[in-house]
Amino acid sequence: MRLSDTGRLARGPRKKRASCPGMEGFAFVKRLRQNRRHRGTRAGGVPHGELISGFAGPSTDFCLERQAKARIGDGGCASTAHRAPRSRSGQLGSAGQRCLNPGGTGMDSSFKREIPASQQARALYSLEVTGKAIAEVAAARAVIPPGTPVNIAFLGNEDHGQRLAAAREIRRCGLEPVPIISSRRLRSQQDCDDLLDALIREAAPARFILVGGDPASPAGPYRDSLELLRGGILERHRIRHVGIVGYPEGHPKIATETLWRALLWKADFLKQAGCSVEITTQFGFDADGIVLWIKRLREAGIDAPVRIGVPGPADVGKLLRFARQFGVAASAGIARRYGLSLTNLAQRVGPDRFFDRLSAGLAGQGLGCILFHLYPFGGIEDGVRWIETRLRDTGPLS
Repeated sequence: MRLSDTGRLARGPRKKRASCPGMEGFAFVKRLRQNRRHRGTRAGGVPHGELISGFAGPSTDFCLERQAKARIGDGGCASTAHRAPRSRSGQLGSAGQRCLNPGGTGMDSSFKREIPASQQARALYSLEVTGKAIAEVAAARAVIPPGTPVNIAFLGNEDHGQRLAAAREIRRCGLEPVPIISSRRLRSQQDCDDLLDALIREAAPARFILVGGDPASPAGPYRDSLELLRGGILERHRIRHVGIVGYPEGHPKIATETLWRALLWKADFLKQAGCSVEITTQFGFDADGIVLWIKRLREAGIDAPVRIGVPGPADVGKLLRFARQFGVAASAGIARRYGLSLTNLAQRVGPDRFFDRLSAGLAGQGLGCILFHLYPFGGIEDGVRWIETRLRDTGPLS
């Protein structure tokens, strides 16, 4: 959001000065304004991977400038104890735009390596949508903080056209599209390249999430995301920011130790490739199990940010259907602890008990950057209102 005609930040000679996050924040705001005037409101000719959040539009500049201003007064983190950014409606206190913890890693962006770590911040939560449900994003736009990452599911009953349309709509709404690429659903390398080329050209995602996918037999040459990575997808499409998936409660078709070996391999591969990594977990009901999984992750030397999958408020019956579909364990004991009544499937419940138990389990553990990924099973607007309220009330988890 600060590009010269070469597609990079115009920088003068570096001056020595005392380290001061506040001064850096003022300088960042100044550069944003100067470069916005220089380039106008278009991002023509800028290569993929050179943009903050993959988008050079004025709304993203405003969001970044706002985040930088919020940091000026608090030593580098727009926390709940200091000035909160304004939402699109002008109200103070949008929880989704704050840093979760001062010690966390930087913003999910492709701002090259020009932004000092003290000026970077990640959205506290991301969302997920399917191509068929994309109208919900536009309908809920007024309550979703600008720049919020929105994952685009890769379903077998949707085509690339629907995925592209979803990415364009998410970008049009001032949010960050994050396409999920299902390795086993890709018919060929050409199929993969055509899809990514179109996504980059039409929506400029900063990050892609690479997964194996559900089909029993692969539709093309890729059996899993490891083979997709080995096949050169990062180099061909200049991808620098990658999401991978974790399964704290296991996977119904893959052994636990196999999951761990694959996760370790991908984290190391992406580190060697110079990519930033973010781990999004499958949703679950067992808060204690998730805390133990994150501890094992950190003990294994993986310090990437983790987005914990949280199901939004929904009917009990719908939650249990999705749990069966995704292979999530829902024993009677865990269901009761979560607040699910197995005899009243029409009851609408939120994950408040789960969130409280998770918060208690993570408190004071020093487990690094912990974020959230909202699965809005009961609707995007209801889910966003719930998580915004909880994040304002709860504050940092670790």
